[in-house]
Amino acid sequence: MTKREFRIKTRRLYKDCSKMLDARIEKILNSGCIDLKDFEDNYGLPKAFMTAFGKEISFQYRPLTEDLKETAKNIEVFM
Repeated sequence: MTKREFRIKTRRLYKDCSKMLDARIEKILNSGCIDLKDFEDNYGLPKAFMTAFGKEISFQYRPLTEDLKETAKNIEVFM
């Protein structure tokens, strides 16, 4: 894989994540799992949401092979 190919493929996944993010926002707002009146107008609730969303993304895009799991661990070190 070239750097260009990596960038293109990663950006495609980013677009998918963006669509998924919008869908999950609407799902949470319509689910009744939170009452927005219980939260201050700051970034606390959005950060809590993004934490949960990050876990979902981590599950959705998790590497399936041992080699790729090791690669993901290595990449985490450089993040």
